[in-house]
Amino acid sequence: MSAPRAPGAASTSVARTAAGVSSAFIVVPPSSWPLCAADAVTVAHAGRDPVGARYAASRSACLRWGFRGASVVVVRIGVLGPVEAWEDGRELPLGSGRQRALLVLLLLHADVAVSKDTLIDGLWGERPPRSAAKLLQGYVSQLRRALPAEAIVTRGSGYLLRAADTDAAEFERLLTDARGQEPLEAARTLRAALALWRGRAFADVEYESWAQAGASRLEELRLVALEERIEADLRLGEDRRVVPELQALVAEHPLRERLRAQLMLALYRAGRQPEALDVYADARRRLVDDLGVEPGKALRELHQAILRQDPMLDPAAPTGRAAERAGSAFVGREAELAELLAGLEDALAGHGRLYFLVGEPGIGKSRLADELIAQAQARGTRVLVGRCWEAGGAPVYWPWLQSLRPYIRETEAETLRSQLGSGAPDLAQILPELRELYPDLAEPRSLEPESARFRLFEAMTSFLRSAAEQRPVLLVLDDLHAADEPSLLLLQFVARELRASRLLVVGAYRDVDPKLADALAAALTELAREPVTRTLSLGGLGKADVARFIELTTAHTPGASVVETVHTGTEGNPLFVGEIVRLLAAEGRLDESGPRPAVPQSLKEVIARRLRHLSAECKRVLSLASVLGREFDLDVLASASSLERGTLFELLDEAIAQQLVTDVPGSRVRLRFGHALFRDGLYDDLPASRRRQLHRAVGEALEKLSSSDADSHLAELAHHFCEAVPPADPSKAVDYARRAGDHAAGLLAPEEAVRLYEMALSLADPPERPRLLLRTARSIWMGGARGSERAVEARDALVADGDREGAAEAELLLANIHWSEGSRQLVSEHMQRAVELVRGRPISRTTAEVLADASRFHMVADEKEEAISLGREGLAIAEQLGLEGVRAHCLNNVGVARACSGDLGGLQDLRRAFEIAVAAQDGWATWRSRVNLADCLLWLVGDAESAFAERHELRRLLRMAGSGFVARFNQAYDAWESYWRGRWTETLRVSNDFIEQVEAGDPHWVACELYSLRALIGVSRGDERALDDARAAVTLGRRAQDSRNLYPAIAFNAQIAGELGRFEEADRLLDELLLTHGPTPYPGYVVPLSLAALVRGRVEDVWARLRRLGPSPWRDAAAAMLHGDNVEAAEVFARIGVLPEEAQARLLAAEAFAAAGRQDDAEAQLARCVPFFESVGAAAYVCRAEKLRSSLPDAVNAAHANRS
Repeated sequence: MSAPRAPGAASTSVARTAAGVSSAFIVVPPSSWPLCAADAVTVAHAGRDPVGARYAASRSACLRWGFRGASVVVVRIGVLGPVEAWEDGRELPLGSGRQRALLVLLLLHADVAVSKDTLIDGLWGERPPRSAAKLLQGYVSQLRRALPAEAIVTRGSGYLLRAADTDAAEFERLLTDARGQEPLEAARTLRAALALWRGRAFADVEYESWAQAGASRLEELRLVALEERIEADLRLGEDRRVVPELQALVAEHPLRERLRAQLMLALYRAGRQPEALDVYADARRRLVDDLGVEPGKALRELHQAILRQDPMLDPAAPTGRAAERAGSAFVGREAELAELLAGLEDALAGHGRLYFLVGEPGIGKSRLADELIAQAQARGTRVLVGRCWEAGGAPVYWPWLQSLRPYIRETEAETLRSQLGSGAPDLAQILPELRELYPDLAEPRSLEPESARFRLFEAMTSFLRSAAEQRPVLLVLDDLHAADEPSLLLLQFVARELRASRLLVVGAYRDVDPKLADALAAALTELAREPVTRTLSLGGLGKADVARFIELTTAHTPGASVVETVHTGTEGNPLFVGEIVRLLAAEGRLDESGPRPAVPQSLKEVIARRLRHLSAECKRVLSLASVLGREFDLDVLASASSLERGTLFELLDEAIAQQLVTDVPGSRVRLRFGHALFRDGLYDDLPASRRRQLHRAVGEALEKLSSSDADSHLAELAHHFCEAVPPADPSKAVDYARRAGDHAAGLLAPEEAVRLYEMALSLADPPERPRLLLRTARSIWMGGARGSERAVEARDALVADGDREGAAEAELLLANIHWSEGSRQLVSEHMQRAVELVRGRPISRTTAEVLADASRFHMVADEKEEAISLGREGLAIAEQLGLEGVRAHCLNNVGVARACSGDLGGLQDLRRAFEIAVAAQDGWATWRSRVNLADCLLWLVGDAESAFAERHELRRLLRMAGSGFVARFNQAYDAWESYWRGRWTETLRVSNDFIEQVEAGDPHWVACELYSLRALIGVSRGDERALDDARAAVTLGRRAQDSRNLYPAIAFNAQIAGELGRFEEADRLLDELLLTHGPTPYPGYVVPLSLAALVRGRVEDVWARLRRLGPSPWRDAAAAMLHGDNVEAAEVFARIGVLPEEAQARLLAAEAFAAAGRQDDAEAQLARCVPFFESVGAAAYVCRAEKLRSSLPDAVNAAHANRS
C-alpha cells in the first residue's frame, strides 16, 4: 500500500512515467521551477522513451500554464468525444453544457483573443439573454477555477486561451507518424491513435454551426486512420481478423470505396471469393442507383483482378528485419497470442472467457499478457490490471482493488453509479473511496458472514459485467500464485458468470512451488470445471526464437555458437536469455570468438553478476527495497533508508539505467523491480539478522507515514513487525496481526483473517491466546471449513481462563459447526452447555444470541415447548438491549414452534419477524422468516399457492441475504414446486444439478429431499434405479443423525420399495418408523408413510402414529386414504394445490371403485388422473391405469374412447 506522500517528493528523473500520453505529467520540486519544457524532453530521453520525448517536446506551450503547489501543471483537454479535461489523470469539473461550449470556442482559437461578442454569439446565437455578458463572465470564472489560473487570460474586450494540449492534436501527430512506419509499427501507432477516441468529436457541441467544420474534419481523419490501420493489418496478413470489422464499417459507410476495396481483398484472401464479388456488385448498384456513377478505377481494377485470381493479390511474404520485428522482443509466443486474441474476439461478441498463463518464473507470462493488453486497447477494450503481492502484507482482495481503483478514478460519477447498481454499499466495504464519491451511500445490510460474502461477490460480478456492457473489459490478474484465498474465491465466483458477458479475464501464475499452494490448487480445480476456462502452458523458446531475441534486443546478428550456448544454458527461458545477453553485452563478450563463450550456469548467478555493476550504496538501497516487496513506495523507502531524497533518487536512477528497476504504470510514487526474481535474489541474500533489522525499519517508517490511515496498512504493518521478531518486542506484531485479522474478517475475507490470527497466535503471550483462538475458529468456520478443533481448543482455554461468556460463544460456534454437518446430538450438547454458561450472568448480546440459537435448535428438533420458552426469554433480552436482528430470530423460532403446536397465531410472529428483520437490514433473519412462513403455509395451512408466492419472494431476498448455502435451499424449493405443479423436466434438471454438486464433494443436508424427489419421479416411470436414490436419501439422513431428514427419507424409501415389490425392505423400513419411539410425524412425510402402509397392510399402525400429529390438511388427506376415502383425499390435495398427490389418490380411488363394481365412478377418477400422468411421463402409473381400464366392461371403455 502507498503511504501518504509529501509535496515535491520526487525528482524529474525518478518521477517519469510510462511512455506516451502520461510522460509529460512531471512533478518538479520548487528549486527546479526555472526549468522549462525542454527538461521534459530531457527526462523522456533519459528514460529511453522516444515517443515520450517527442510528445514532451510538442507540449512546451502547455507547460507555460503555471504551477500548483510544488508542481508544474499540465492539463490535457479531450475533444474526441464529450469535452473533458484532465490534470495528472484526474478529470476536472468543467460544469454545464454552455461552460463546456465556451471552452471549445476558446480552444478553436487557441492563443488568439476572442471578443466577448463573438463568444456570446457562439453560445446563444441570435437571441442572447439580457444577462449574457454577466453569464459569460461567470462561465469564465468557473473555468478558471477548474483550470490553472493562467490558462484563460483577459485580452482587451475578450479572452484568450493559452496553447493547450488536446487529444485531437496527439491523434493527428500519431496519424502523421504512422505514414512513415513499417506495417507492424504503423498498425500499433494507429491503434494508439484510435484508442484516443471516446465518442464523436466535440460531442457536446457537434451541432453548433461554429463547431461542425472542425468536427467533420476530425471525423474524416478518424475514418482515414481506420482505413490506414486496416491497410497495415492487411499487409501483415490479418485478413480473416479484419473481415467482421470491415463488414460493419461498409454497412455504416456504404459509398466509401476504399473500405469496399479492403473488404473485397480480405474476403478474397480468406478464401471467400464469391462474397468478395458480391461486395463489388453491391457497391456498383448503390453508386449507379444513388449517384448515377460507376465505381472508381481502383475498385474496378480490383474487381477484375479477383475475377482472374491475380497472384498480385496474394499477401506478400515479409522479408528482412521488418518481418522479424515483434516489438520489445516479443518472440516465440505467436500461437499463444493468437489463442488469446481469439478469446478476446469471443468476449467482444458477448461470450466471456477465462485464460490462465502458466509457467516457471521468467518464462514470459507477463510479457504475453502485455502484448494482449496492447492489442486489446487498440481494439477499444478497457484494460484493468491487478498484481498479487508476493512479499507478504498486502490487504485482502489486493489484485482486485488494484485493478478497479484506476477505473473508479477515471469513470464519470454518474456512469459509475449506474454500473455499481444496488451492490454499491457492499463494494464500498472493500473500496472505501466509493463512500467519498457517494456520501449518501447506504450501509450494507447486516448479514450472516457467508451471506454477506455472497452478496459482496455478486456485487463485484455485477459491476464488472455492467462495465463490460458499455465497453468490453480485459481483466489481467498477475502472479496468482501469491493471491490471498479470498481473491481466488472471488475469481471462482466471477468465472461462473463470465459466459454471457463481454469480459475477458487472464490470470498468470507460476507452476513451480507456488505460495498458498493448497488454496491455488483448489481454486484451479474448481475453475477447470467452468466451460469458459482455458490454460496456456508456456515452455522455453526454441533456438530460432533465441536468435531472433538476441538480434532484436542488441541489433546484432548472433553467431551459431552464441545461440547454441545461450539456448543450452538457459533452456530458452526468456528472462534468463535476456539477462545472459545483457551481461555478455555489458562485458563486451557478445562477439567473443571461439566455439562456446562462457556463460553463468544459473539465473541467480547472472543477477549477482549484474548487481556487481552497481555501486555499494545502490545495492544497499535495493536490498532495503526488496524488504518492501516487488513494488515499493518511494516515501516509505526514503523514510526507512534515512537518505536525503535527492541522494535516494540518484541511487535509484542507477538501478533504472541497468533495467533492474522500472516505473509502475499509472503511479508516480512507486517503482518496481523489473522481475520478481530480481527482488527475490536480493532478499534471499540478506543475512537473517539484517533482514529482521530492515523489516523493523520499514515497519516503523510505514507506521509513521500511515498514522492517519492505519486500517489500510494493518496487514503490511503486521507482516513487517512479525518478521522483525526477535529481537523486536512481539507485542506490537501481535496487536497489528490481531487488528489486521479483525479487519479482514470485517471485509468478508475469513481465510485471510485465519492467516493473520495464526500469525498473532505464533507470538502471543498466554493471556491473549484464548480469544485469539476463538477468533481463529470462527473465521475457519466462516470460510467454509469445520474449525471444530480450534473451537474446542478455544473453549477449553476460555473456561480455564474464567471467561464464561467467551466459552459460551465457543460452544455456540461448535453447535453451529455440528448443525451444518447434521450432527444433531452434538448440537444439543453444545447448546445446553452454552445456555448453562450464560445463565445467572449479567445480560449481554452473547446471552441473547445463545438463547436465540438454543431456541432455534429446539424448534428444529421439534421440541416446541423448549423452543417457545427459550425464544421468548431471548426476545425479552433482545428488546431490552435493542438487538433487532436477534429479536427477529427469536420471533422466527417462537412463531414456527407455535404454528407446529396448532397455534396459527405463530404466523403473525413470523410476519413480525420479517418486518423487524427488513427494518434492521438483517438479511439472514429476513430470509429465515420468509422461508418459515412459506413452510407453515404449505404444511400447516395447506395453501400451496400462497407458499409458492412466498418462495418466489425468496428468490429476490436471496440477493439480499444470499449465500451458496441459502441458494441451495432455494434450489430444493424450486424442485418441489415444479414437481407439485407438474413440470417434472424442470424438477429433474434442478435435482440432477444439486445432486451432482453433492456427489462432487459439496454436501448439503437438504440433498436427502432431492434424492427422494428424484426417486418419486423414477418409480412413477417404472425405473428401478429409483430405489437407489431412495436408499441414498436414507444413507444421508442416517449420516446427519437428524430425524427431520431421516424419517421422511425412510418413508419415501418404504413407499418406493413397496411399489417396486421389494416388500421385505418396505416392511423393515416401516418397522423402523412405527415400532421405535420416534418424533411426532411431520406433515411432509405422512403421505409416503400412508402409501407404504396401504401397500403392506399396516393401516392401523400408521393411523395410531398420525393421531399424534397436530391439525393439518396433509394429515386429513393421509387419514382419508388410510380409511379408504380416496376421493376425499384427492379433493383435499386439490385444495392444497399439489397435482401428483391428487392424481395418485384418484388412481387409488379408481382401483377401489373398480374392485367394488362401480365402473362409472372408476372411469370418472381415471379420466381425472391419467391426463396428468401422461403429461409428466409417469409411464408406470399410466400403464397401471390402462390395465385397470381394460378390466372394466366394454360399455365403459367405449364411453372413454368416445371422450378421447
